[in-house]
Amino acid sequence: MTRSRSRTLRGHAALQAAVEWFGPPTDRPEELRGVPARNDYANREAILAFLADMDARGSRRVYLRPSAFDGAQDSVPLGSARFRPLIGDPDVDGDGGVFGFGRWGCSLEGVRIRISAPGVLEMGDRWGDGESFGSHADAPFDDTIWDTDEWDLPVPVQPLSIPASALEHFLPRAAAIAADVLATHPTDRATAGAAIAGHMKACRPWSSPPPVTWFASPSAALDARSAAKIGYGNLARDLRDRPLFNFDQETTVRLNGSAASYGHSLWDKGCGTAVRDAVWRLASAALGYDAHRAMLDMIIARGVQQGFDHMGLIADHQRLAFYEFLRANGADLSDIVATFATMTSAVWLMFPTPTMVFAVDRPVAAVADEEGIRLVFSDDSRLLLPRLVGD
Repeated sequence: MTRSRSRTLRGHAALQAAVEWFGPPTDRPEELRGVPARNDYANREAILAFLADMDARGSRRVYLRPSAFDGAQDSVPLGSARFRPLIGDPDVDGDGGVFGFGRWGCSLEGVRIRISAPGVLEMGDRWGDGESFGSHADAPFDDTIWDTDEWDLPVPVQPLSIPASALEHFLPRAAAIAADVLATHPTDRATAGAAIAGHMKACRPWSSPPPVTWFASPSAALDARSAAKIGYGNLARDLRDRPLFNFDQETTVRLNGSAASYGHSLWDKGCGTAVRDAVWRLASAALGYDAHRAMLDMIIARGVQQGFDHMGLIADHQRLAFYEFLRANGADLSDIVATFATMTSAVWLMFPTPTMVFAVDRPVAAVADEEGIRLVFSDDSRLLLPRLVGD
């Protein structure tokens, strides 16, 4: 089907047009290259599988996910399918198109369509809108996993199978990372500063790393950050979220076979994120205190919105543990992940901005009580890390 202007198609014509829109069939999908081509293939196959399931069941209605409030479930006739092709640039004056059933559907701009549970078609578009459709009233909506898969990557990748027993073997390293969060030894400013500069240069090779200024405590750094009038640059996005995204996505796909291979409950449903989540939980349990909540409570209490961009060991110890877990089990970390891990190990807390990094020295003491553990800093300020619920 040519991507050109068209009216909205409905019923069988809409379903046929949607399948054709995502490209011709191929018996060699492993040879496809590039995210658009591979994602379109997966979209097409998901629609065909959903329609085949409906045909096998003799179903003529499409069911929506039951309401979380009262369990009510809407359904519409299969003939209510509608499709309108994407036209031009939707950001300018184009038409984002649509595919769905009845009044429920998604734009074709960046659309991703998958089946992760039998009889449930899931779709989501570039704008974050999503819908789920069942081929029958009892479709297992709760069993779906909206997770990265091989068709979200530009090329195929080799699987990375890690046995569930590796989690137990990693416990001493997770405990060491947790202990480092609470450690009260003096800050090695020279090593930390070099690690910050190294990671910033890896992420932003076109610019010189900003100077690092050290503060005695998180509260002192936040006050200075607020008074600096630098603005809300969200540099953490450029130093962590964006640079690590491709590696995290690829790792999720590579780990997707672990459950099928080893059948352990921690590797539930065989998704790579389950492996990551298991390591994150291990790191949290090893620490025993809610560092994330402690930081958020302090930032909110002081009313410094820019503080949400914090990074460092206290903020990213779970992510660091996951990367260390991967490395310990044979995965090669990319250069950008390696510099991030080095920086996170060396810097206890920092608030990065394009013109200055507000870095915080380690606490000088840690005092446990019935509420949790209080970190004491050299300016005599304190930060309470509450005990984890159930700890």
